Amino acid sequence: MDVKNAQVNFSGNCNESMRDYSEDFLQSIGCPRKYFVAEYKDSLVFDMNCNEEHIGLVWERDISKNNTQKMNQRSCINIGCCPLIEEF
Repeated sequence: MDVKNAQVNFSGNCNESMRDYSEDFLQSIGCPRKYFVAEYKDSLVFDMNCNEEHIGLVWERDISKNNTQKMNQRSCINIGCCPLIEEF
């Protein structure tokens, strides 16, 4: 199954909810990863190879930085974790 582009049966707005919850919180409720990564030249980089509506800002990495230091990276969000956040 193509998890990055799957249609998920979710009563709320999964894409928005996944963007709002922190990576640490999602991992604490059993989501293995909030963002997808890909290997590029022996490094892991954020993966943007998904439907545009599944792309989100990787805000957790920039939270304590000054605006000039923020990277504003984007990545595909793991919408496969939507069932885990349905109750929140």
